[in-house]
Amino acid sequence: MHPPGHGTAAARLPAFPRFINGNSVYILAQWLDLAFARLNHTFSLSHVFVKSKGQLAAGPPGDGTGQGALSNEHRGKALEQFLATVHCVFTIFPAYFLSHLMSQVHDDATLHCTLSHLIIAVGGNAASRSSLSIAFSNLGVLVQAANLESLAALTLMVIILRGQEDSERALHILSIASSIAHTLGLHRRTPSFNEEHISLWWTLYALDKALAIELERPIIIKSQDCDQQRPADGSMLSAIVELACIQEVIVERMFQERHVEESPDQTLQEIIVHKMRMAGELDTMLLEWHATLAMSMRPAEHLFCEEEDLPAVSYLALQYFQTAFLVHRNSLITNRRHVRSIADSVFVDEAYRLRLRNGPFICYGIAKSIITVLGRTYDTYGLSILNSVHAPLIAAIGLAIHIFKHANSSAVKADLEVRCRSNPSSQAGN
Repeated sequence: MHPPGHGTAAARLPAFPRFINGNSVYILAQWLDLAFARLNHTFSLSHVFVKSKGQLAAGPPGDGTGQGALSNEHRGKALEQFLATVHCVFTIFPAYFLSHLMSQVHDDATLHCTLSHLIIAVGGNAASRSSLSIAFSNLGVLVQAANLESLAALTLMVIILRGQEDSERALHILSIASSIAHTLGLHRRTPSFNEEHISLWWTLYALDKALAIELERPIIIKSQDCDQQRPADGSMLSAIVELACIQEVIVERMFQERHVEESPDQTLQEIIVHKMRMAGELDTMLLEWHATLAMSMRPAEHLFCEEEDLPAVSYLALQYFQTAFLVHRNSLITNRRHVRSIADSVFVDEAYRLRLRNGPFICYGIAKSIITVLGRTYDTYGLSILNSVHAPLIAAIGLAIHIFKHANSSAVKADLEVRCRSNPSSQAGN
């Protein structure tokens, strides 16, 4: 496949890859590296989109056959990694419980043994792989227990699977966890549930929306089916849940719109107008949510936040960018002049008219923003476990389409070059 347009710059672009198997993000990143090189400037993306193999290969001693194969020191380090990353975003276990849990060696095939292995699995080393395998071999133990501890373990499984590019299985585990949560009544407001239990419920709710956005699947946990107390106002989890509520609306609207597209009574022009109106309304919802955020939580703050705040701020930023990209993605494949004509005629009185006119550039800006977030977090595997392959994938696709459409533009090349030089991660990868 060749990019549109004629000219020497367009002709120098490499053929776009046809995917048969393998890591699609890595293939796209390699294509972008080659495209940038052929356009006469250096810009390395491959190292941003894949986890460091060297880092994964290194691990503490032990055969990995059980929790006892790890020393107290290594279990302690695994707990520190978990507390500094996943626990900062989703508080699904009390800290004192975790300290006691990881200080003990538990019998195999028990609930506490499985929990220990899941915490070790967050660490991103050789031991974490075997620990994850052991934890999944004990899945039946968690399902049979069907209590709050096993529910928290299943929720952590969802986080790990999503971060390890296995979103389909994460969705399956999420459906099991959702069923157990409803059976326990966690979706209902009751004095018997403490702050950790409330946080556990809303973590499941937020993960459900994140997976629905990424996989474009129906919602499992619907907001109208629960009346659980919301997280404390002003907290990071509260911001994540508020965004998840908007994600739920977006997913449901998009499923509804599919019926409109399939209707024989709709012309192509009417479908485009309908999609643009939906994009404008959903984009407005996202912007209104963004305006209510405290400055320290806004997506751009990942550049300035303290190290201990980076897991939560980067997770929220990527969720926002992925959702906004989904809202505007149709603009990438629609004729730009036609879109602008409709925006200026049909939506002339709407506040979102200019946003609709510039949808492709919004997607391009989102792609660059995602790369910037990943550039700060890619060194730490524990942070990447919070984020799925979806964010780097849409960033690579967004950049690739932009290069196709502007292969001869010196301004685009200059912009990407400046972006590369301002990104410390790209310098480290060269």
